[in-house]
Amino acid sequence: MLGGLGVLRNSYGVFQVFSMDMVTRAMTSQQGASDPVMRQHLALIQAGMPNPWLSALEACLALLTSVLLLIAGIQCVRRESMARVLHLVWAGARVLVAVLACVVWYHTLQGQARILQGMGGQGGGAAGMPPGFAGYMSIFGILGMLAMFAWGVAYPVVVLVWFSKQKVKAEVQGWAKGVR
Repeated sequence: MLGGLGVLRNSYGVFQVFSMDMVTRAMTSQQGASDPVMRQHLALIQAGMPNPWLSALEACLALLTSVLLLIAGIQCVRRESMARVLHLVWAGARVLVAVLACVVWYHTLQGQARILQGMGGQGGGAAGMPPGFAGYMSIFGILGMLAMFAWGVAYPVVVLVWFSKQKVKAEVQGWAKGVR
């Protein structure tokens, strides 16, 4: 069930990464050509966005790990001996994806800070970043990143611990011998 929900959620994540670039290009070609302030703001947004390939890689890997979890869950319900191995592979891969997600998050926060700093004083009504806001943004960004990492690795750690227990190993090995 968690794998199925992950597939749905991460499919949207892949769509979001690719649609963001299309929307920005469409805005640049339609409105940006006629309005110089809009053109400046769109240039700042494009420059401040994280590397789209890194974001796409993270989204695609998250989707693949969700599919792997779905397959591992189906294997577990069917009491197939590969269920344990697939769960362990999924857990290791998911931890790596959580680390990559934190890297993407960090680059996104840095880009947002550059956008806010660049928009100050351009005459478009944006006041820019107030003094000291960058420090708050960094602190809350790091706290958010840590919370995101903890949330992202909580279930994989539980899976690693559970499927590493001797009793669980023995039971799953019994599945291979036809003991159900």
